Amino acid sequence: MTAPVLSPAEQAEVSRFGAHDEEILRDLAEHADDTIPCGWCSTTATWCLSMRCCSTDELICQKHRDIIRYAFAGHHPLARIRCMHCDHRFPAGAPYADVIREVQL
Repeated sequence: MTAPVLSPAEQAEVSRFGAHDEEILRDLAEHADDTIPCGWCSTTATWCLSMRCCSTDELICQKHRDIIRYAFAGHHPLARIRCMHCDHRFPAGAPYADVIREVQL
């Protein structure tokens, strides 16, 4: 079976989702400029943290990423960080390696 040549946007969608669907492309185009709110405040999320405790992602703004990194270094006065998904509490001064990965959005 041969398929027509896809546009770069369509090919990216096929590569990402494994399917070509005009409805998906329209939905992606409609929401391309949407902003994702930080999970801790109402500002725009700029980072995604994957937590080791429950393997879920936290979408956070730059300010809260800095607070988390500072707390993990043991410098923040409220140095007990908790996962907002499973409520796991990291001890003061816990290594930042407790966060599996950081991805800038």
